[in-house]
Amino acid sequence: MKKVLVLFLACSTMILSGCWDKVEIDRNAFVSTIGIDVGKDIKNKKALEGVKPDEPFGERKLERLNVTFAFPDISKYNSQNPQISSDKYVKTPAYSMEDALSNAVMKSSRAINLGHAELLLFSQEILQYPDQVKEVVDFLSRSPHTNRTMYVMMTEGNVEEFFDFKLEMENTIGAYITGLMENSKKNAAILPITLNDFLILLSDNGNAIIPALTIDKEKNEMLINGIAIIKGYKVMGILSLQDTTVIEMLRGQLTSGKKVIYKDKVPVDFEIDGLKRRLKFSESDGKIFFNIDIDIEGKIKQYKVDKEIFNDTTLDEFQEYFSRSLSEEAEKVARRIQREYGVDIFGLREYVIKFMPDTWKKIQGDWEKSFKDAVINVNVDVDIRRIGTRK
Repeated sequence: MKKVLVLFLACSTMILSGCWDKVEIDRNAFVSTIGIDVGKDIKNKKALEGVKPDEPFGERKLERLNVTFAFPDISKYNSQNPQISSDKYVKTPAYSMEDALSNAVMKSSRAINLGHAELLLFSQEILQYPDQVKEVVDFLSRSPHTNRTMYVMMTEGNVEEFFDFKLEMENTIGAYITGLMENSKKNAAILPITLNDFLILLSDNGNAIIPALTIDKEKNEMLINGIAIIKGYKVMGILSLQDTTVIEMLRGQLTSGKKVIYKDKVPVDFEIDGLKRRLKFSESDGKIFFNIDIDIEGKIKQYKVDKEIFNDTTLDEFQEYFSRSLSEEAEKVARRIQREYGVDIFGLREYVIKFMPDTWKKIQGDWEKSFKDAVINVNVDVDIRRIGTRK
């Protein structure tokens, strides 16, 4: 009986599987990148004054957004030349994301498919309009056909400038940016944020962090310029690449990275291989204290060929220098984020909610002030495990 049941299930999968949407693969436009910018009517608040819910709205044709859907040009793709030469674009103004998708379908001879999208780009300007950002986020969170693993970034400038930029290493912006994100395993200054991560962060209190993308016109390069801090669905500022590494360390998410000190008139590079973070919370006289203890291990990458470091005294000295340097740098970054932005991007709020529920009940109504006034102490303990090989 069991063999018959297994055979039946195996056969049923072959019968029921197939092209569920009845669209041939060559008639699909598999969107790789979605770009969202402001439309010309985004500031036109008068056009929306007095609009009643039972009135026709679509007839107004308001252009609140400019949305670009990019998909690979496969017209020259074949077995002898299996490469994507460039992207094709469908650009459309719209009053909402759903309207943009509908307009794109009318402009395209192929079915628009968002399930394989790799990259979502918000312009810095659109992130100045929190109400519109909330609408976009709502659309993305409701859509069952949107790829939740695509990366989310902010562009410093109009999104169209980045689509038009000629890249040296890749033929498409999607391939280039996803490659950069995957390099985050080797470069801690790159902080990859997926759409799922982005939606989870925003759903909590409207705050999030995403990488910032810029174009250096003098060097003719497109590069990551740090991370953008979003507070209440609005971008508040951009932190540098150096700050990004420290923030990842404070969040306990740093898997690799490089730090440097200056000793004996040369820079000494230390490569981080692993990290463990521990949080401790205390309260005194109405003030809260966070102690962040971070254990880091790694290896020395560069020093001086005529200097010997393979002895306990020298190693202890190096470990002490790196520990003090990283502790001081981390505390400075934490305090600056507290005072300038008031956005907890270190996971302290979640720690209090989970482990200090009684305290959270008292401060949840004014968490932002409590976070700004909190004392954050950082203690980094560096353990140099390896010093490389040398004959």
